[in-house]
Amino acid sequence: MTLTLMVNSSPQNYVNKKTSNKFEVTGTLRQPTSITDPVIELQIQPGISPGGYNYAYIDEFQRYYYVTDWITNSNNLWECHMHVDVLSSFWNRGLRQSPCVALRSTNKKQYDLPDAQMLFTADTLYSCFEFPKRPFSSTPERPYVMVVAGAGKSS
Repeated sequence: MTLTLMVNSSPQNYVNKKTSNKFEVTGTLRQPTSITDPVIELQIQPGISPGGYNYAYIDEFQRYYYVTDWITNSNNLWECHMHVDVLSSFWNRGLRQSPCVALRSTNKKQYDLPDAQMLFTADTLYSCFEFPKRPFSSTPERPYVMVVAGAGKSS
């Protein structure tokens, strides 16, 4: 199994990652592993330390991964622990064409969507109205209560 190790300098929410120092290495699966969180044993040449590599591509899985941990064993054997980068792995396989709702935009604010980075205020308005006897036929023993809640305005 061939891994392409890279140094990623982009944030996780970027699709087109800026990578450098590509290095191909052959690894072996010695035991069953997860495709989303694989652990692969690598034989790396003496003098090369893989600890600086934080991103990988596994051609057999057709996925990009964040390297989450390196564990060294004897005889230049390294365990590479990874977690799938879903955004980059599936971007060209249909994710780009998927309809979505953007929480935040430079052009238009979405006031109807919850957003921890946008402050909202809610003005409270209480109004009481009596229901007419018809069409509900309310009796004192079984009164109707109606509650209406709305969104506040952005500050």
